[in-house]
Amino acid sequence: MTTQEPEHGMNEMRDLASDAEYAANEIGGEQTGSAIREFVRDQSSFNKVMVDTFDEIKQQMQSMSRRMQSMTDAIGILKGGHARNEVVRNAELIAFDLGIKYVRDVAKIELAKWAQTHSNSGIEASDLRSFREADLVIEAHDGSDKVYVAVEISFTADKRDTDRAIRNAGFLHRFTGYEAHSVVASVQNDRDVAQQVEQGLVHWYEIDQSTLRAD
Repeated sequence: MTTQEPEHGMNEMRDLASDAEYAANEIGGEQTGSAIREFVRDQSSFNKVMVDTFDEIKQQMQSMSRRMQSMTDAIGILKGGHARNEVVRNAELIAFDLGIKYVRDVAKIELAKWAQTHSNSGIEASDLRSFREADLVIEAHDGSDKVYVAVEISFTADKRDTDRAIRNAGFLHRFTGYEAHSVVASVQNDRDVAQQVEQGLVHWYEIDQSTLRAD
C-alpha cells in the first residue's frame, strides 16, 4: 500500500461528509435533516481519527525508510572496507597482472607532498585533495624503468571510480615523469565501467568475492 492510497480514501470521506451536510441543509424535513446532521458529526469524528491514524502510519513509514537507508549505507561502507583491505593486502598481484614487478605501496604523505608541490600549477584544489586520498598507489618496475599504478577500489565499481583512477594516473605521470597505469579493483562493475575496461581505458583487477567473507 502506498501513502497515496489512504490519502485518497481520506479525501473521499471528506467529500462524503460535505455532500451529506449539503443534503441536510437543502432537503426538506426536520427528521431527515436531523439524521443527516448526526451522520455528518459522526463521519467528521471518524475522519479525524482516520487522519490522525494515517499521519502516524506515514511518520512510521518515513522513519522505517530512513532506517533502511542507513542500514544500506552502512553495508555499503562495510563492503567497501573489506574490498580495500583485500586489494591492499594483494597489491603485488595487481602489478603481476600488468606484467610489471611490484616495488612498494606509495605512502599518502608522498602523495600529499606531490600535490603540495603542484598546488600552484592550475590544478583544481579539489582534484589534488582527491589525489592524495587515492585508494592505492603502487610503485613498480617494468624491467627498464620505474612505473606507477593508480588504483581505485570499490565493491561495485562505477564511472566515478574509473574517472579517479584515470585522472590519478595522469597526475602521477605529470608529477613524476614516469609511466602510470590506471586500475579499478572491484567485485563487479556497472555498464559504464565494463565499456571502459573493454575499450582499454582502464585495467580491471577482479576481487574474488569469496575472499571478503568473514572466517
